Amino acid sequence: MSVKQFLLIFVSFTFFSGAYAEPEKLSLTADEWKQGKKIFKRYCSKCHGKTAKGDGRMNKLYLKLRTNTPSNFTIGYYEKRPTKYLRKIITEGGEKHNRSKYMPPFKDELTSEQIDIMVKLIQFTGQEGMFPSSK
Repeated sequence: MSVKQFLLIFVSFTFFSGAYAEPEKLSLTADEWKQGKKIFKRYCSKCHGKTAKGDGRMNKLYLKLRTNTPSNFTIGYYEKRPTKYLRKIITEGGEKHNRSKYMPPFKDELTSEQIDIMVKLIQFTGQEGMFPSSK
């Protein structure tokens, strides 16, 4: 078998075996959605906005300070960020991970389960391109 034949077989097998299949769609249970929306409203919406577009009332202050504005979770970027990374940002704050110094750590306000729900909500919002309005 030539190298060319081997590569053709390998590429065909890899492609047709599902190695490049679409990533699994994220979903939220009704309870996760309810808890997540409540947590988001209380802790996140001042900066990230009511619909997670990064347009909360603190956005005006960030523009005056000429610093990065809060993240827009609806653009699809955050759905692809590793769960572990998002969890660290929420738990430890942005500054510790070379992100915004205005992103506070929530390890003392949120439980581990609540942080997991927020990560899932952020990823789901990015996947859907909008903050979930109902469930």
